[in-house]
Amino acid sequence: MKNILVISAYFPPIGGIGVQRISKQVKYLHKNGYNPIVITTPKYSTKMIHDESMWKDIPSEIEIYRPFFYEYSKIIPGEIRKLLRPLEKKILFPDQFVVWNYFVKKKILALKKRIDFSTVILNLSPFSGILLVKFLKEKLKLKVIVNLRDSFSFNFYYISQNRKKEIIKSKKIEEKTFKFCDSIILPTPNILKEYQKIYPKYKNKFFLIPNGFDEEDFAKTKIPPQNFTIYYSGSFSSMTPLQPLLRAVSGVNKKHKISIVVSIATNLSLKKIKNVYPEGYHNGYVKFLGFLPHKENILNFSKANLLAISLANNKLTADFVYSGKLLEYINADTPILLLNNSTSAAAKLIEKTHSGFCVNIDSQKDIQDLLFKLYSQWKKEKKIFFQPDKYEIQKYNYKNLIKLLIERIED
Repeated sequence: MKNILVISAYFPPIGGIGVQRISKQVKYLHKNGYNPIVITTPKYSTKMIHDESMWKDIPSEIEIYRPFFYEYSKIIPGEIRKLLRPLEKKILFPDQFVVWNYFVKKKILALKKRIDFSTVILNLSPFSGILLVKFLKEKLKLKVIVNLRDSFSFNFYYISQNRKKEIIKSKKIEEKTFKFCDSIILPTPNILKEYQKIYPKYKNKFFLIPNGFDEEDFAKTKIPPQNFTIYYSGSFSSMTPLQPLLRAVSGVNKKHKISIVVSIATNLSLKKIKNVYPEGYHNGYVKFLGFLPHKENILNFSKANLLAISLANNKLTADFVYSGKLLEYINADTPILLLNNSTSAAAKLIEKTHSGFCVNIDSQKDIQDLLFKLYSQWKKEKKIFFQPDKYEIQKYNYKNLIKLLIERIED
């Protein structure tokens, strides 16, 4: 088997959608005759939530190395950390994992003495890993494949928070670093186009490999819910606001005297749910599930009538965001309800795969009208009519997507 070095700060037992892309790539590289050798952080060194079920993707024979790292915010109270934040932004740019790079380099040099490998896959974010590229290319003469889960210099939070200094710094890092990369893997068509526009001289280094789904994760049978249920998984923020959906559910329930329930699986606290939607919680419109292991989360797809995704209606989310969970939703055989706008990248994916419905997140009337229409259809027919394009959806199966990564390895 050909050895491939994989560097990823996030890796099982860390859970969440951000770990799934690299976990599935490792799984299917191994199934295709490669031997991934993984460098990641120590198991309990970060504040990231853990999901032991993620281990099922990782073959037991894969070697995993965990050079030293410790996320200091685990022991520093929030108020003190706020005071330290300006210093942190100045010294630890792009993020505090920059400290980890020193220990990663030492581990790579030690491994190189006894293991033969010529290719490295560098999984980002956290973005500080990009600072390893020159070392990997110039000192070790490795083929370097940078696997970006999100854009660096034009990511949502830098731009939406007007963090001009960080944007300038990150562009400088990209300019200095991209010339040492052999391939730069990007997750969406629009991020690919934007990077090609910003760095035309590196145009031939950019390649699209979207997030996907793993068919082996999915239940074979559906479990029809007793009540009309909308399932929402993941956190919510300024980029992924949940309030428009919850307000609409409350409004349509009151207006038509029906009962639509929103099941929420999240690592955020019940207190935050109550703060965001006190009325719905007290009236029984919300079912709080807490954080669910990946397999259990996917099982719940089959117990719902709709799978909800909410994206703020602005150019950043419209052009550059569709989350990893959307790519899992399209394979669920349960229709997606996207709150965003009809021309967004996420909406185009849903339209292309015929996997659900899109509604304007800024129009409470449109959301409520669509919810009542779908509820009425379910009440009458006991199902919602939609016809997913199975052929198109299979393009996002990790079993098929891995071929694109192998092309970059073998090129």
